[in-house]
Amino acid sequence: MFVLLTYLLSVAVRYLWLNGNELERFDPRLKELFEVLLHLRLGTNPLRCNCWAVWLKRFFDAAPEMFKGAQPPTCLRPSSLKGRHFDNLTVHELRCQVRRIHVLLVQRQSDLRNQMRRIIMVQLCLRT
Repeated sequence: MFVLLTYLLSVAVRYLWLNGNELERFDPRLKELFEVLLHLRLGTNPLRCNCWAVWLKRFFDAAPEMFKGAQPPTCLRPSSLKGRHFDNLTVHELRCQVRRIHVLLVQRQSDLRNQMRRIIMVQLCLRT
């Protein structure tokens, strides 16, 4: 369905104004549609500027004429990038927070070790 919609839009649409629609992120598959446009407006949307926005930032940098005359996409999250426009960001600033995931995994590994210790202790107690 998405591929068909992208194709139909790419045949007919040349100007796409999505500014001010409360959009937080754009699916990378939209790149195919965006590439055939003459003009694209994405400003005043509360974008999540993390690793999922890297493709959009690269597209923005590669096609400045497509965004000419429009407010550039703007970050709302994370808080460290709030209010920053794409024309004042680097791709390296668009990161996902891996630390939280790592901490959760370490926590779960620790929990599993503790559970295994308890099981072993119970087994030892049952044997004696």
